Amino acid sequence: MRDVQKLIWFLILSSLLLCLNCAAPKKGGLTISMSPELKDMGNNVSAAWMSYGMKKALWRTQTFLEKNPGDLIYVFTLNEEVDCRKSLADIWIEMSSKSGSHDKYLDELAAVVQAGFITEYVWKFLRQPNWTTPKGLREEAFESWAQDNLTSHNCITLATASSTEEMNVNEQQYKQQQMLNKAISEIEKGRFTKAEEILVEISHEKPQNWQASYISNDTLYCAFWDSDEQQQCQKQQQDKAVVAIFPSYSRVHYLLGFIKMEKGNAENALAEMNNAASLQPDHTVILLEKGTILSQLKRTKEAYDCFVLAEKSHYAANTFTTARAVRGQGITLIDLGNLDEAEQCFEKSLKYEPNNKVAMNEIEYIRRLRSGESSPGADLNIKRVKEK
Repeated sequence: MRDVQKLIWFLILSSLLLCLNCAAPKKGGLTISMSPELKDMGNNVSAAWMSYGMKKALWRTQTFLEKNPGDLIYVFTLNEEVDCRKSLADIWIEMSSKSGSHDKYLDELAAVVQAGFITEYVWKFLRQPNWTTPKGLREEAFESWAQDNLTSHNCITLATASSTEEMNVNEQQYKQQQMLNKAISEIEKGRFTKAEEILVEISHEKPQNWQASYISNDTLYCAFWDSDEQQQCQKQQQDKAVVAIFPSYSRVHYLLGFIKMEKGNAENALAEMNNAASLQPDHTVILLEKGTILSQLKRTKEAYDCFVLAEKSHYAANTFTTARAVRGQGITLIDLGNLDEAEQCFEKSLKYEPNNKVAMNEIEYIRRLRSGESSPGADLNIKRVKEK
């Protein structure tokens, strides 16, 4: 028991020395944070998790750079987590063998390491979107073993290592994302004024040089609007890791534009949509909304150009947005007097969305124009369903 106590004090003192002597980031120091849950779990469990936090700190300040010479920016990797979890298990195996201590999570993690499945374990329970599948991964073998040995398993993390600057930024980003979620909820409930107040407050916090996406060390950082965007982006960027950042300030301005349109102020709505487009000029949804606003303002050629750009491939695009972009082109082409190309657009859109009422009604409208039953702008017996 005395040896275990010595190990505990050694780990605690070593962690303090590490925090004092590690190569700190340019702004702020490195902090090992321990979960409050550990206060009720005993000294041995706390010491084991402290060792995990120390290992994480060492990766951030030394190991990552040693294993990735030439990289200037730290990136959380699969190898790091495998190494840290294995270290956690190894220390727990040594401590528990001497003290007789037991802990459900640490005992199961130790079993994983002893069975040789630590890489598969980390991949299953802690995988990040930017990680690539490691060679020789034995997923089926691990799943078969886990059915007998990891019943009702809950993967937990009770210690972390992060810089002071990172903690402050993450806290601010988290707060703003929560505010954005709140604004979206208010919009869904029709409470536009309250949503607008929240969105304006968020917009004032936008960093001066904020970018919706940027690439650093073969990693694409992007402010996605939802998880579907991130998944599509990952498919399109097979040669890069993809990491989400938040909140999306382009989405903030898009929503402000949406609210102003709902309030009937198209000019101000266009101004906000231009703000959104200046931050993310190729985003499909922004281009669709901007095209719709320009069309209502009778700026038809500009609207058509927006719908053409919206049809181009983008990770925010899907069958619905593509069909809508092509229909938008068709509607503006009618207003520009080009019926043949307009009809081709509506026919094309039906390949994406068969039986769409907007497209079918517009095709009928074109037929009547050609037959002389009506002229552009005249009332028809059919109802032209305009895009919202």
